[in-house]
Amino acid sequence: MAVIDIEKLKASFNDDGYIVVKNLFSEAEMLSLLKEIEVAECVETISSPAKTLSKGTMIFRSNLFYNSKKIQDFISQQKIIDLLKNFAGNNIWARWDQAVGKGPNSATFPWHQDNGYSRLPHQYFQLWIAVTKSTAENGTLLISPGSHTLGHLPHKLDGTHLHYDGEVANPIMIEAEQGDAIIFSSFTLHATMPNITRNDTRWAYVIEYISLDHYDPTVPCPYFVVARNGKSTQEFIKKHPNLKLRDKVKHKLQSAKKKLKNLLKPS
Repeated sequence: MAVIDIEKLKASFNDDGYIVVKNLFSEAEMLSLLKEIEVAECVETISSPAKTLSKGTMIFRSNLFYNSKKIQDFISQQKIIDLLKNFAGNNIWARWDQAVGKGPNSATFPWHQDNGYSRLPHQYFQLWIAVTKSTAENGTLLISPGSHTLGHLPHKLDGTHLHYDGEVANPIMIEAEQGDAIIFSSFTLHATMPNITRNDTRWAYVIEYISLDHYDPTVPCPYFVVARNGKSTQEFIKKHPNLKLRDKVKHKLQSAKKKLKNLLKPS
């Protein structure tokens, strides 16, 4: 991996809402990660129902780090922390992870913000890793630069997926070699292209990192802390340091309001 100009990356992220880090991981690291992805136990939660997201030849496997020591080691390694601490701060936890296998003939995954799913008021950070080569033909990533400055955008539910159907400004395609990584804001609009190949499954692995200053009521305990004071750690904690009663009450009220709204929908 080449020497990284952190200040240049930070400026680019602030302007565009994403950065590309070339050759962050080796081919051997990616082959080992893919092998573990294929065997790791998937943990279903309300906020990440991977079984219902999987469709056709598109495979979603979420929350793999809960029961895989190898993946815990991978997502908490110091070279990742050295990057993420420039955006998320020195104390970080992993709110979620997901491996996505986009098989032949998989459709476009629609434009969305990840905050569209979580509805969190604050920003968190996606580390999108090209486990295999990601191309225009096999369903690579699309991003709308600068869209992270727009705040929460309205999303519509389409089956089990949310999508933003407003105008997307200046979308760009990011092709990635195996081992490349893209860091982007949870407010950044992104999508993936269709896989038009006959036999090429594109694998990506995404980890969402969030400051330990921020609590997420949709994520059940234990919480996996990956960095303290800018140094790698691995700690499952039962109580989030910023969990407050008002957060629990607010989340329960929002959930009840959503359920009532669904009940009142005309059949």
